Amino acid sequence: MGYSLSVLFFEVAIWIVFVVERKKFSESIHGSNFAPLRIVAQIPHPQMKISIFSWNEKYIIEIEAGQYKQTYKISQDSVAGLDDVKALCSENLINQTMERFRAMHQDFSEAFQNIQRTT
Repeated sequence: MGYSLSVLFFEVAIWIVFVVERKKFSESIHGSNFAPLRIVAQIPHPQMKISIFSWNEKYIIEIEAGQYKQTYKISQDSVAGLDDVKALCSENLINQTMERFRAMHQDFSEAFQNIQRTT
């Protein structure tokens, strides 16, 4: 079959560790004072998905385009409210983020091509 008994035991052991650690993490999050992540706004854009979340006394601006994502975290004490967070999503920030996504795509494409050459 291609699998030795030791490899099979190793894979089962890894799986058990993963399940146990995931359970510990879940219990630590749910047993603590963390607030649930909730979406508080979405900003329309023709090329990107721009979402604003509220979580653990922070605003999180998440900008997505295809498989790429950029996240900014802002303490809620640093801004007057949601309108200030929306104002941070200026045309300049969005354009710079789009340029960053282009650079990320180029980096990822080159890395992917390197893998294709070696296999």
